[in-house]
Amino acid sequence: MSATSAAVLPEEVLPVIVWENIFLHVNSNRDLKAVSLVCLLFDSLVRDRKWRLTRTWVTGDQIQHIAYLPVVNLKIKAFSCNDDQLTPLSGMSSLRVLDMTFNRDVTAVGISMLRGLTLRELNVGLCEFEDAAMSAIGEMASLEVLKMDWVETTDVGLCHLSYLQKLTSLDISNTEITDVGLCHLSKLHSLIKLEISRCSEVTDAGLAELVKRESLRELGIFDCDGVTPACRGLFSDRVNIIF
Repeated sequence: MSATSAAVLPEEVLPVIVWENIFLHVNSNRDLKAVSLVCLLFDSLVRDRKWRLTRTWVTGDQIQHIAYLPVVNLKIKAFSCNDDQLTPLSGMSSLRVLDMTFNRDVTAVGISMLRGLTLRELNVGLCEFEDAAMSAIGEMASLEVLKMDWVETTDVGLCHLSYLQKLTSLDISNTEITDVGLCHLSKLHSLIKLEISRCSEVTDAGLAELVKRESLRELGIFDCDGVTPACRGLFSDRVNIIF
């Protein structure tokens, strides 16, 4: 079936290419655990008749076995994934939510595999990549929610996030950002929620830059050593400040 004809199928019909890939994979794979995983997910597809897989949990080595399935929400289990195992993600066009928390072997190389996806939410908290990965994240223009607490990014990396004009929620708590980095975030016109708790180099002067962001409604600044209670006076009542 051509790509054009597949695109006009009713939503309740599983695309033929998915059927074909499922049976081809099961028939050719000798890894019983992989076959069991595919069959379990296929059962969910048939039972729910939504032809979309939500809240799918896998380890890094299982990604290759589900890459052709219509997965929308994917959670990669902690400490299970490296850059090479992320390669199949680049072809998962249905993917909208990706959680890679605590996968410390993922670097900028792995993050670059995600550039072509239409992700709405990305969680890379507690991953150990540095500023080099931020360039790739800055190209994910569809992102609305980004969680990257405990990541070794700095102000240099944050400048790439200023391109994410659909971003409404950002968590960069427990990072090495300073007031300079907050200047970059003031360019995010859709930002509603910002979490920068335990960022010890942030001060009241940096928060003053965020006042320019009229869309902001929630600001988490818990345990920021350089921030004083006087910062509350910078913001109007529309901003809920979690101090």
